[in-house]
Amino acid sequence: MNPVYSLLSHSVEAWVRQEKENSQSLVNGLLKHIEARGKLRPPQKEAVQTYLWIKFEGGNRKLSQMIKDGLLYDEQTARTYQNYRNFGESYVGHFLNQFFQDNGLSNLHRRLVNDPWGDETDWGNFLDELLHDFDYANYLFSLPMGAGKTFLMACFIYLDLHFSLLLQKRDERFAHNFVIFAPHAAKTAILPSLRTIRDFDPEWALPKADADRLRRVVSIEVLDSLGSKRRDKLHGNNPNLEKVNRLRQTRDFGMVFITNAEKVVLEKYDDRGQAHADSLRKRSQADGSYTPLKVSGIRERLTKELIDFYLEEIYKLDDAISQANAIVIIYAHKAPKIDQKYLNRLLHEISKTELKVKLAALDDLLAERKDAFFTPDGADIRVRKQKNQCKVEIKKYYSPYLKNKIDEYNARKTQSGTIEQDLSKRVEISKEGLELIEAVQFDTTLKKVWKSNPALEGKAGAKEKIKGAYLLDADKFKLKIRNIAGDEIILASDDL
Repeated sequence: MNPVYSLLSHSVEAWVRQEKENSQSLVNGLLKHIEARGKLRPPQKEAVQTYLWIKFEGGNRKLSQMIKDGLLYDEQTARTYQNYRNFGESYVGHFLNQFFQDNGLSNLHRRLVNDPWGDETDWGNFLDELLHDFDYANYLFSLPMGAGKTFLMACFIYLDLHFSLLLQKRDERFAHNFVIFAPHAAKTAILPSLRTIRDFDPEWALPKADADRLRRVVSIEVLDSLGSKRRDKLHGNNPNLEKVNRLRQTRDFGMVFITNAEKVVLEKYDDRGQAHADSLRKRSQADGSYTPLKVSGIRERLTKELIDFYLEEIYKLDDAISQANAIVIIYAHKAPKIDQKYLNRLLHEISKTELKVKLAALDDLLAERKDAFFTPDGADIRVRKQKNQCKVEIKKYYSPYLKNKIDEYNARKTQSGTIEQDLSKRVEISKEGLELIEAVQFDTTLKKVWKSNPALEGKAGAKEKIKGAYLLDADKFKLKIRNIAGDEIILASDDL
């Protein structure tokens, strides 16, 4: 069970009822408009209500802080749990009391009951760790495939901008500009679908006058892909960087950039426009020294020219990193003549720094985990005729990435004295691996734009796997499989 979701849903529903009874409420008018337009689906409307609660009632606080402040506390619900009276006005205690009981965590529950006020265990810190202790407010809206997540993102963007303009002041709850990230380029199904954000009609969420106002200021830009051999993407003549800077010259509101992580170069510019090596990471040592790391892009080929560029960055930082042991340049690919001997000879000839600079291959660092990081998901599919139909069976599904994550999770669980050991049971993957699949979709139109056939959709239940076998009237189709991490693969019938 998920007490976070149930408590949050209860709080949102109560708040929405209260807002609808308030004729002066900004939220009341907005929700009435959305209902009247009838364009958003029920899961989208529920997500919008949750979003509005987080903004107005939650103040964009971290989830753990909302729990500590009592925003998710419900007296009636709390009374239904054992040991309710042990925790008085401790909202953290009440939440953990429910969480431990709902998830069968008897050892932790016993510790909590015996130490309700945290004399031995800091339950506030425990809660932070349980919820991953992000340094910022981090929310995950989990909707099923086909529920309209892309348009929901667009709706959130327009609502944030709407309230920013409406309140006529800098309100930290609402953003002015946005970056939307897709997974890496190998997952080709997601980035193209994000482009449809442009097709969202803001009148579905806002009155026409407010929607028209935002149409005039919102600029949605899809950043271009750069060739992996382009050294200039590290410099100011990067076309994506130029596009962003050009837009920023004339506006600071309503910019929406759609991209994937491979297209982003983490450089920042000071007032004079000089580039700083923001990607030099400091790895601290016990004696106060550290080893800065320069990580070359996964698709970047380490060439003599790129080495020269990195060294120029290092020379500029020489005075600021006097405690550094060495600087390590990590690369995924390199030119044949680039090695440590070449780098040492170059450093000796130039003699601009006393620092040691070392090369490290990413393959060596990843070692036996390399395949798990880079091998794509796959499936064994059987297609055969059955009378006048085509039967498609998913016999096996495998995801090296998920297997690696589950292996790491299980390894943590075996460590004595850790929270993970008490919080969960060991996770085992079946031979077929179908429990790793969240949803299956078919497109029998075979057009450029994916169009799912609702009658053929398969979705996993709370405790059930997908059925794995489907009957199609067509023998030509495209099959989309989405795993529980949200990654997707698309397979064509001609390739099966």
